[in-house]
Order: sequence, then C-alpha cells, then structure tokens
Amino acid sequence: MSDKLKIFDGGRTAFNELIMSSPHYSFLQSYEWGELKSEFGWIPYYVVRDKHNRAFLLLERSVPVIGKSMVYIPHPYIDDGDVELISGFVREDVGAFMVKLEPIHGVNYAWLDSKSVVSGDRVQPKNTLIVDISRDVDEIMENFHRKTRYNIRLSERRGVKVLIENTDEGFSRFYNLLRTTSIRKRFLVHSREYHRRMYEIFSSSGMCAIFNAYFEGILAASIFVVKFGDTAYYCFGGSEPELSRHMPSHLAHFKAMEWAKKEGCLNYDLWGVPEGVDAKHPAYGLYRFKSGFGGELVKRPGAFDIPLDRLRYRVFRVLMMGWNLTKNILVRGRAGDPMGG
Repeated sequence: MSDKLKIFDGGRTAFNELIMSSPHYSFLQSYEWGELKSEFGWIPYYVVRDKHNRAFLLLERSVPVIGKSMVYIPHPYIDDGDVELISGFVREDVGAFMVKLEPIHGVNYAWLDSKSVVSGDRVQPKNTLIVDISRDVDEIMENFHRKTRYNIRLSERRGVKVLIENTDEGFSRFYNLLRTTSIRKRFLVHSREYHRRMYEIFSSSGMCAIFNAYFEGILAASIFVVKFGDTAYYCFGGSEPELSRHMPSHLAHFKAMEWAKKEGCLNYDLWGVPEGVDAKHPAYGLYRFKSGFGGELVKRPGAFDIPLDRLRYRVFRVLMMGWNLTKNILVRGRAGDPMGG
C-alpha cells in the first residue's frame, strides 16, 4: 500500500480520536474547529495518512488578490514524511499556491532541512504556559506564586462568585465584556457571530464552558475555556477594570482548572505568553498574571510556509507584511506584535 493522504469519512468522533492518538495535539485540529472555520470563509479537509493512520485538519481559503487559495494547518503533529505528503495532497487535490504550518511540537525537525520549507508569519502564539492539573487541588494551588494564591483567597473572601453559564445570556455577557476589554486594551477579537458559533459548536459537543465571575451581582470577569482530550485551553477573556481589585480573573481561572480536572483533563493551557519580558514590555502585565499560576513555559516551533507557486507566494508575503504593519499600528498603536515573533 502506498503512503498518501486521503479524505477521511469516518465521522466526527473517529476523526477526533485519531487526532488525539498523536503524541501531541490541539483543539485547533479538532473536527469542531473545522466546522467553525467552514462558516467563516474556510473549506476544511479532514484527511488521514494511510500507513500511519494519523489525521490532519487542513483549512483552505481563497486569496482573491492572488487568484488562488492557500492552505493553513494549525497545530498539527508533524513527523517524517508528513510535509511531502501534505505538499503533494495540496498541490494535486486542492490546487493551492502555498501551505502554512504551525506545528504543535518540535519532536522531529528533519523536515525543516527541506528547501521547500521557509520560515513564515505565525498566526497562533509561539509560546504558552501549561499548568499541570493532574495533582490534587491543594497541590495545584501550592505550585502557584504566593501572590496568586493570596489573590484567589482574597477574591473568595470578598464574595466573588464564579458561575458556569453555558447559556445564551451567559454568552452575551461574556462577549460584551470581551469586546469592551479589547477596545480598552487594544487587541483584536472576532465578530459576535464568530464567537457565538464557536460557543454553539463546541458546547454542543460538551467541549467548552463560560466562566462568569460576579461581584455583588455585577459581572467582573469572564473567560471562555475549551477542552479537548487531556487539556483545557483558555481561549478568550475580559474583565471590568473598576472591579479588578477584587481579583475576579484569578478566581475564574482557578475555578476553570477545578472544572477541567473534574472533566478528566490533566493540563490547563493558558494560551499565549511573550518570551523574555521585563517591566517595560507592553505585555508584561499579561505575562505576570499568567505566570503566577506556575505553568511550564512551552515553546512552539513557530510558523513555516511551503510555497507551491513561488511567484504568487512572494506577492502574498509582500501583501501580508503591509497588512500586519497596518493592523498593529491601527489596533495596538505600535508596529510590532507584543507577543513577539
């Protein structure tokens, strides 16, 4: 039997099981992620590698100014031979001008020696902090920074209540707070409809929860968490600055970890931190908050592009450089990305 990629038609559950059978995986490779993206301009390809019986989610999107489509593969587990098979499938079965890969793990870098692979612009954060929640709750908290432990207990003493609100009303409260936080802190968020569909798709599979933290009946913080396999992922969050002294975000994350542990998760991924920051760094506050939970710093390999049509790819890179510069200046007020390269 020849080794190749082919379309997988075994359904949602079987596809997710194949994804989770890899040594490292992410919810960005889940069947549900493909469903979400299919409603917002992407075409999902659920494929499997014959000989290794491993699955990949490929996402195709049209790039009108280029005249062809591109394929993006978020957080795949890449091993020997995968890049060649992916390139062949995309070239012959999809017809895209490039592939963008953001591997979940750097176990095997041999494929990077290929002249067909070049460094690319990342979409996902390169670094993250992952908290081990396999231990008893007391042990989990003991591994937090002492200030984080203090803030969690302070929040409880002041009467902050964290509720899981997987309802339409709970979602609306979450998104409204996320949106106002994004304006205040100058970061991009997707549309209400995008977040609503993400909530609906993942909640219908029992894969997400919204944690709303209230102080005296007023929403003070809200976070959106997805679980996939043995890991829960903090995806989005917002907070009310006038109530931040009550530390609602600290308590919300701790309650999310307790929930994830009860759901059988072993890890809590805080999803994105800058590397090597000091007090002057624009993302220092984010780093200080997340690092207080005592997670292990995990460095992803980064983003890699496979140009299949080099002329179109060069045009695409120039256009993306201009777009990224404009986006950062208009939204963040600075040319660079505070999360680093």
